[in-house]
Amino acid sequence: VHITLQSIDGRNNTIIDGNQAGSVITVSGINPIINGFSIRNGLAVDGGGLNIYGGTVVINNSWINNNISNDNSAAIGIDDASLNINNTIISHNIGTSTANAVMKSQNSNVEISNSLITNNQSESRMIWTVAWDGLSGLHLNNVTITNNISTDVEIGVIDFDDQSSTIINSIIWGNNQAIRLLGAILTIGYSNIEGGENGIEGDHSNLSWGNNNLNSNPLFCNVDSSDFTLYDNSPCIGTGQDDVNMGAYGVGCEAQTSNTDRVIVVTENTLT
Repeated sequence: VHITLQSIDGRNNTIIDGNQAGSVITVSGINPIINGFSIRNGLAVDGGGLNIYGGTVVINNSWINNNISNDNSAAIGIDDASLNINNTIISHNIGTSTANAVMKSQNSNVEISNSLITNNQSESRMIWTVAWDGLSGLHLNNVTITNNISTDVEIGVIDFDDQSSTIINSIIWGNNQAIRLLGAILTIGYSNIEGGENGIEGDHSNLSWGNNNLNSNPLFCNVDSSDFTLYDNSPCIGTGQDDVNMGAYGVGCEAQTSNTDRVIVVTENTLT
């Protein structure tokens, strides 16, 4: 079954509010496209925002925010399914106790592109991708993951416990947890990862680390205002694969040159 759920006024004006009465959206064995919604205020054990079991789900141009769970996953729970997320913000979700704030993906294939994951809070990890079927993984392309906070810094901002995953053209910076490998094959290329290769925890025997990766301040325009566009002198500009930018956004502000660097002192004897 193929279903399209399309907003008219966009994610800032079209809101599906769960009223903390369960998952905001539950998908079971169907193939929906969800475009242009704010999905918020869910409260559930699995997927306060979206609970997905089976099927192929596409989420475009949306905002998954302010969802809560105290067990598995606050924003998204997915099991035995395929999920494609594009141009979407996942923020201000809260996982208490053992819940992942952003996502628990089990035996599923998840692709996230051109998206921002920020300002989520957890007592556990942000993302846990786990698989036993050998076919699943998490694939990030032009994703910015920043300013996510957990009270348990011993586990990962992402725990990779699947078969094969990739991080390409992405920025993972300013979180208080590291990436953690739990047996997965992980390929990272053309990305800015805080701490670099040595900052990734776990067994590195299955880690493919490209020499095109960075460990440099990405120079976000205004973190305090949640503006994660980049200064024009950011090291992430034009350094992604095929010369694209790293992260979800491009240039949003310009670096200022101090006038003191341009002072010329002229005395009366300088000119003739």
